[in-house]
Amino acid sequence: MINLLPPDAKAEMRAGIFNTMLRRLVVLFVTVILLMTAVFAGGLYITLHVKQIAETEKQQELDAAAKYTKTKVAADAFASNLAAAKTILSNQISYTSLVIELTNALPKGTSLTALNLDSTSFGKPFTMSAEAVSYDAALQLKTALANKMITPLPGKPPVHLMTNVNIMDLNSKDAPDSNGYTLTLTLSGVLTTHPPIINEQGQSK
Repeated sequence: MINLLPPDAKAEMRAGIFNTMLRRLVVLFVTVILLMTAVFAGGLYITLHVKQIAETEKQQELDAAAKYTKTKVAADAFASNLAAAKTILSNQISYTSLVIELTNALPKGTSLTALNLDSTSFGKPFTMSAEAVSYDAALQLKTALANKMITPLPGKPPVHLMTNVNIMDLNSKDAPDSNGYTLTLTLSGVLTTHPPIINEQGQSK
C-alpha cells in the first residue's frame, strides 16, 4: 500500500520519521550533556571537599606542631629553672642575713634606698643607693660600711662585710623630704666572698 501513496505523502512520512529520530537524538544528546555536567560537578565538589579536608588537616598539624614547640620550649625552660632552683637550694646564700648586716651598719641619719644582690655580687664591685641628712652623715655611712665586720660561720674569724667602699656620687635634694634627708648618694664596694651559706638541711657549711 505504501507504494501506492503519492510522492508527497511518502516525503512527508519520511520527514516525520526523520524528525522523530532527530528529536530522540537531541533528547539523548541533552541527557548525555546533563549526565556529564552532573558527573563533572560531582567530581569538582568531591575534589574541593577533599582539598578543604586536606587543608584543614594540614592546618591542624601545623597548630599541633606549634603547640608542641611551645610546650617543648616551656618544658626546657622549666627544666633549666628546676636545675637552677636545685643549685640554689643546695648552696643557698642567706641574702636576708646580709641585708640585716648592712642595715645594722647604717649610722643615724642615713638610709639605703636601692640594693640589688645576686650570686654574682660577691667578690666583685657593686653599687647601692642611699640617703643622708647631711654630708657628715654620708661620710659616717661610708666609714661604717667599711668597718662592718661579720662572722660568716661559727668558729671562723670575722671578716669585713665590704671592702673598697667609696662614695661615687653625692647630690643635694631640692628640699628635705619628710624624713629630713637632704642628700642622695651612690656607694660602691666589694662584698665579702664568704657570705653565710645554708645547705639543704638548713645548716651552715
